[in-house]
Formats: sequence, C-alpha cells, structure tokens
Amino acid sequence: MVRIAHLSDIHISSPTATLARLWQGKRLLGGMNMLLFRRHELQNLRFPALLHHLEAQHVDHIILSGDLTTTSLHAEFQHARLELNPFFKNHTLTTIPGNHDIYTPREADERRYEHYFAETHGPSESSHGYPFVKIIHPHIAVIGLNSCVPTGLSGAWGLLDDEQLQRLPALLRAHQDHFRILVLHHFLLDRHGYHGLPRRGLRNRDALLSILQKEGCELVLHGHEHARYRYSLDGPHRPIPVHNPGPATCVSSARHHPGGYLIYDIQDQRIASIQGFVLSYPDGHIQPDDTFPSISPLPAS
Repeated sequence: MVRIAHLSDIHISSPTATLARLWQGKRLLGGMNMLLFRRHELQNLRFPALLHHLEAQHVDHIILSGDLTTTSLHAEFQHARLELNPFFKNHTLTTIPGNHDIYTPREADERRYEHYFAETHGPSESSHGYPFVKIIHPHIAVIGLNSCVPTGLSGAWGLLDDEQLQRLPALLRAHQDHFRILVLHHFLLDRHGYHGLPRRGLRNRDALLSILQKEGCELVLHGHEHARYRYSLDGPHRPIPVHNPGPATCVSSARHHPGGYLIYDIQDQRIASIQGFVLSYPDGHIQPDDTFPSISPLPAS
C-alpha cells in the first residue's frame, strides 16, 4: 500500500515584502486583500504544525496542487521552500504552480515558481516543463499540468496551452498500466457544480474533459476553489474521481472550506481509503474529519 497526501492553496504571505510593493498594479489588490482579510483566515503560523502532523502520518509522497504563495514574491517562495525543505531532501514532494504563483507577467517571464520548485517535478519533453511525469512508485505516475497564466488586475482564470493539450493524450496512454494521478490547479467544477465564472474557471476545460473521456485517468487532483469537495468525470470505462482538499492553512467558521489535507491509501491500482484532517475553528488544532461533500454538475442552462 502507498500513502499519498494531497494539500493545496497554502498562500504563504509576507506582509513586510507586500507593503514594500503595494504600488505595483495587481499587487495593490492582492496585497490589500491579504493584509486586511486573508491573513486572518489563511494563517502562515499553522503551516509548520500542519507539516509536522503530516510527517507523523508516515505518508510516502506529498502532492501540492498550487498557490504556495500569495503574490509570487521572492520572500514568499523562500518561506515556502524553507518549510517544505525536509520533503525536498527525501524526494517525497511534487508541486505544481497556482495562479498566485504566476501572479504577474514578470514572474511568468522569470519563471520564478520554477526557480524554487521545478526540482519537485518529473521529466518533461516540453521546453517549458509541462506536462511532466513523475513515477513516485513502480505502479503510480503523477502527471503535472500548468493551468496558470498572468490574468490582469482581477482575473484568476486558467488556460492549458496547446502543447500541453497535444502531449497529454500520449502520456496518459503511455502510463495506462500505472495508477495515473493528474494534477492541475484550476477546478473543472466549482463547489456549486458550475464550470466557473469566466474570470475564475479553466477556459479550455472542454478540451481537457475530451482527453480524459477518451484516455481515462485514475484520479484528478486540483485546488483553486477554497472548499473541500469531490465529483466525477466521464471516463472511457468508469467514472474518474476528481478531488479538492480545500485551502491547507485555512482557519474558518465556514463549514464548506475547512483547512487541512487528505491522505489516500492506494492499493492494487485503486483507492483503498481516504482520510481527511482539518484545522478546527477558532484554535486551528488539527483533527480527523472525513466529511467530503460530493457535488454534481449543474444542468446546462
């Protein structure tokens, strides 16, 4: 049996560095949102305890599906890298970028996220590194996508470039004897069962859905929507489970988006069990919670 943890949307923030850069376009909105609201809900101070708790669960691998940072500042990436360093050392971490990790065109051009975290990826035949495949167990393959692009002042939408969509079918076929875990940041359904508002959803989701329907996959993991929920997609032989663990460092009274993470026990090419942990409100203590709402797509209007 292989134990895999999935967490997402850590949103490490650096108030001092943020204040020094509030004059920069999109960071004015993101920085003010963090300083006034999000830092009280998405709490950096909970992250070390969360990782310590995760280590005690004796997982074999950790998948982090983006938004390691709040506004892609070097200080935020450095903080995230420092906290996650033990998992770098033992090669048990796979990450992908979130929209907050590619916050402006400058970070995209610099490939700032990749500077700090490409080491956690697997090999890729693409010059820009996506999609990549990482064999984390003789029978388990993680396929990482990058759905994130700079989106202007108030956008958070995603887009898979043509090269990723062209390469993905062959990768899924090449690893069909593995338990295939596809990881991207953006959701395919939000927590209401909708494909997402234009400013937040994956704009070419239909192209990805078509690939999955034809090639199949054993599990899709994402983040972006700050809620824990699950749903399924049509596959060639059986439904494909899609899971979002919710924002890892969130301490909130809202029942639909607890902080925490999920653990999967994979055995005989299937999910044998799922265990959930949440950060309780208001103290942030980590406790077991297997509440995992299932949603269905809304009827087409």
